Amino acid sequence: MQVEIHQVLTDGDHVVMYSRRWLPDAGPEIAVVDIWRIDDGLIAEAWEIIEPVGQVAANLVWWEPAQR
Repeated sequence: MQVEIHQVLTDGDHVVMYSRRWLPDAGPEIAVVDIWRIDDGLIAEAWEIIEPVGQVAANLVWWEPAQR
């Protein structure tokens, strides 16, 4: 799997990473958000959100004000 890291953000004991990942010559490219809680230098909790890159743009409009 190839991973292209786009953003890494930290706040206190939380780290958020946005990346795009794909298998060469197989399947769709995916966008991934990983969220980790760090405790004593180790990952204590982890969450992951995954969606096909083709759907990312459609899911960015939820926060935009409704057109009238």
